[in-house]
Amino acid sequence: MTEDQHLPTGLKDFDTDLDVLFPELRADPEIQAAREATLWVIHQPQKVGEELWYAHPATWGGVGALAFREELVWERDQFGHGSISMDGAWGSLALMNGTVCSPVAMWDVIRMAWIQGYAVRVDGGLWFDAGTVQSVFRDLMYHVRGWTELGPSAVGRVKERARDWARRVAVRGLMILG
Repeated sequence: MTEDQHLPTGLKDFDTDLDVLFPELRADPEIQAAREATLWVIHQPQKVGEELWYAHPATWGGVGALAFREELVWERDQFGHGSISMDGAWGSLALMNGTVCSPVAMWDVIRMAWIQGYAVRVDGGLWFDAGTVQSVFRDLMYHVRGWTELGPSAVGRVKERARDWARRVAVRGLMILG
């Protein structure tokens, strides 16, 4: 999978994207492995030319976004809507017309969730919840944009928390994939 292949155009230059904040992570072996690992993610794609890009992850309150180790196929009604049955407390989750399940690099799933603050489940099991680090994301965004000035030591601490979180999530995702 090529880098940023399925990401919306705006994310590639987003000032608090993990790749923008931490370019040094590109050299990290686990992050490189996460860039190469593929998950199948349910989302509303953004059409760019003839390609469908990963743009709007389908999320459900209390569930988050859903990713799978293999492609998920579901039945659609005459309007293009469908649902998937999930084990556990969620029962059946509705899918809108235009929703697809397509391959996305694991690292890109992490990058989008970091910005938008939702949980991600793989095959129904919780992988991570980016909502737990939204205060870190907010602090960095406010600092980067000049809305709040953090001192050098505070910036270092916040960046370290974000970098460590991203690496832990990538390592856990690689363990889930086996």
